[in-house]
Amino acid sequence: MSPLKFLLDEDVSHKTLRRLRKRGFIVESVKTLGLLGAKNSDLLDYATSKGFILITHDRDFLYPSRKEHLGIIIVMIHPKTDAHAGKILEQFLQIIDPVKIMGKLVRLEEKHWSIQ
Repeated sequence: MSPLKFLLDEDVSHKTLRRLRKRGFIVESVKTLGLLGAKNSDLLDYATSKGFILITHDRDFLYPSRKEHLGIIIVMIHPKTDAHAGKILEQFLQIIDPVKIMGKLVRLEEKHWSIQ
């Protein structure tokens, strides 16, 4: 299986992009790809077509517009800073079996997560 690729939504800190890349993850950002302001449905279509799992703070993705996607991780942690939310996300990605999140909706909270 090829390594997982992640697309960070515009509400995820750019410092988190650097944090995850430093750990060896393949990560792109809506900001750096010029997709700022894209509708959620278009963003999810883009992520799916390019092989990305989407990482976002946007709870609107709890009810995605498309049934098929490569995965959505909703980071439901405050504050949304890299120092706090980014660190927890990094720890989660280091311990989770990638097969378990492919095509799934993940709710990542401060002390636990759920996979649907």
